[in-house]
Amino acid sequence: MNTPEYNIKPPDRPVETCLRQIGLRISGVGDCSKTIGPSRMNPHTTLPQGGRAPDWGDQYYSLMGHRSFRKLLRHILSRRSGVSREELIKTCDEQTLGKYLTYLHEESVCSEVNGLWIVNQKIDNFGPTFERYIALVMEREFACPAEWGIGLDNFPSGDFDVLAVCQSILSYIECKTTKPTSITEDELSQYIKRVRDLGSKLSILLIDTEDDIISLAERLRDVIEKLQGVPSGINMRSGTKRQPVCLFYHGQYIFVANNHPSVKTELGICLNYYGRNVSRDPFPK
Repeated sequence: MNTPEYNIKPPDRPVETCLRQIGLRISGVGDCSKTIGPSRMNPHTTLPQGGRAPDWGDQYYSLMGHRSFRKLLRHILSRRSGVSREELIKTCDEQTLGKYLTYLHEESVCSEVNGLWIVNQKIDNFGPTFERYIALVMEREFACPAEWGIGLDNFPSGDFDVLAVCQSILSYIECKTTKPTSITEDELSQYIKRVRDLGSKLSILLIDTEDDIISLAERLRDVIEKLQGVPSGINMRSGTKRQPVCLFYHGQYIFVANNHPSVKTELGICLNYYGRNVSRDPFPK
């Protein structure tokens, strides 16, 4: 009698492993072709030798870490017909702008056509590019395996911008590239539903802006109370309006953060705060 063979080998992707351990399966991941960057740095591209192209190189990754560089790309994307250099100077100083445009032109990311700068790829949304960058930040800066643009089978609350395995737990980062005042109540509501349904103890609402985030955190608190139907008694902690705000909700740490002084710094503050407090205060009141 033949013994049936079972493939029980777990996946070599830590995020997928964590999801499968709570009964969830990935139905889709981020598409690098929908992100802005040099085509030779697309890990989904098969090279002639049979291998895969590398992810973003150190120089492009470093440039993406500058608010002004991301702002420049968003500004170019905002005008499909192209943007003049005179308009782009609003995003940074002349010397920095020249360095950025030279690099983008040499890497065939952007082109100048009749005096107007355009993105060569057919992309009209900066969101996936920012999500891909944040996933790389989690991996390169904090040694947290990460995936971006995650869809889950039979999951009612929508897709996840970034999921990462951090301090042995599955954490969730929601990425926004608009002003805090432009984020609607419905978007905040859907975010909280994803946090709730995933059951993550650590989640971060990350806004790519220097603007004050205190009012946004207060709106998020109001949304949670509205979803519950009763006052939540949520506790909010924050040093200044320039630092991440932490909300405690049913044993979950929910941070609201911006990009000042950088997204790397803000993410680091969130992770450090969680790591220092969760062991002695796992269910804050």
